[in-house]
Amino acid sequence: MASFLLSVLGEGSFVDLLSFLHENAPDPVTRRICWLAMQDERRHVVFGMAHLEHQAQLDPLLRDRLRAAIHRRHDALADTAGLNADVFDALVVLAAGGWHPDDVSAGFGRVQALQHAMDQGRQRRLVRLGFRADEAAALSALHTRNFM
Repeated sequence: MASFLLSVLGEGSFVDLLSFLHENAPDPVTRRICWLAMQDERRHVVFGMAHLEHQAQLDPLLRDRLRAAIHRRHDALADTAGLNADVFDALVVLAAGGWHPDDVSAGFGRVQALQHAMDQGRQRRLVRLGFRADEAAALSALHTRNFM
């Protein structure tokens, strides 16, 4: 369950976040660090997915336990659902690249696109593990505000 919650859902979302940070980095050093970290996170996600796909073939009840793990985590962290407002604002400012209202508006749109990409990625990985698309969407919506 820990591998699922961390590698498949958490680190999977972090791949999208690191890609966003790479694209919006304010300098070449930050851009390079985000690229390297993203590559490392991708390896974790690929390993976690391969492990769980194999386990799902061996254990037809695995998806039930994965589903329950998502619900338990959501219930335990219900007060933290959604993206923290301070993190959201920081990402908007970073993506804006300037203080002009049009820049901030564009940054806001980029952060919304990031959240959508994270959700779509979680849904794709859940479907790949054998969840129906509608259930994958519902389970993805239960993700925590710290991206993990």
